[in-house]
Amino acid sequence: MDRVYVFEKLRSRLEVNLGVDPADVAVDSYLVGDLGIDSLDFIELIVSMKRDFGITIRDGEVKAMIGGLAKYLPENDDEQPPDAKAVARQVRVSTLIDLVLDRVGE
Repeated sequence: MDRVYVFEKLRSRLEVNLGVDPADVAVDSYLVGDLGIDSLDFIELIVSMKRDFGITIRDGEVKAMIGGLAKYLPENDDEQPPDAKAVARQVRVSTLIDLVLDRVGE
């Protein structure tokens, strides 16, 4: 599985599940700012990623996962616990690609 495959699958999911125009989805698109993803959309996307990529996400792990996404973000400051809303605003499509590729490798 490579970055291009994961990107195309995520772009397709964003279109089918959330009605996002595929032409608007780029690797560097912010989920919240550029694509208009809200918290419920994000959860739906995470659930579909679990199914599509066979990654393991346990019940109740989604909120923790948002915090965990911080390690994939540039300029991450590990000294303070991440604020979930602040992290969500920084998540790009590339962040999810990195997450999937990391989880698939586990």
